[in-house]
Amino acid sequence: MIIITEYQYFPTVSLLSALTKIKHINFESYETYQKGGFRNRSEVLGSNGVIQLVIPLVGGRTQKLQITDVKIDFREDWQRSHFRTLLACYNRSAFFEYYRDGLDRLFQRRLNWLVEWNMSCLEWVISVLKFDMVIGKTTSFEPGYSSEEYADFRGILNPKNRMLPGVKPIYYPQVFSSQGGFVPGISILDLIFCEGPRAGEILKKMLTEE
Repeated sequence: MIIITEYQYFPTVSLLSALTKIKHINFESYETYQKGGFRNRSEVLGSNGVIQLVIPLVGGRTQKLQITDVKIDFREDWQRSHFRTLLACYNRSAFFEYYRDGLDRLFQRRLNWLVEWNMSCLEWVISVLKFDMVIGKTTSFEPGYSSEEYADFRGILNPKNRMLPGVKPIYYPQVFSSQGGFVPGISILDLIFCEGPRAGEILKKMLTEE
């Protein structure tokens, strides 16, 4: 079985949960860029609720380029801003200091293409979680895939729907859960910073029998 999905910026907990079972993922490299999902957006939790970390793009979010041709706009120092937001949100979490230096090094990298940056973020996450998997990309655009061979998750995940079919939310103590309650399905960073080495175990428990 192979997961087919779009490139994501620090992917959702839901997608990483699915990857604990299906250890082969191909990213859709022939789609036209679409706004509204997690292609250039990641969600983290602050004191006032969910914060959207949005990567600025050359040409804006309404462009119609192939996803592999989408470039990041560096006219503003968004990497510094995003890292400072993560520091503000998770400095009090149990494991942020353990991962801080590696994350800081990642945010020092200047990669011009959105897919390159997203892949670098995923590779960092996989190294932290110690996942063993195959990562590839599609070689052409296919409207649909055989359900016997592929789990086609393209276009499912967005800020209004953070959970994939077959993945259930599991509570873990978030930094600000005492203020606004538990928020499931946001960026994998939230789970990593709050639970550290237990993150992989929690991701496995999120899978249902569907």
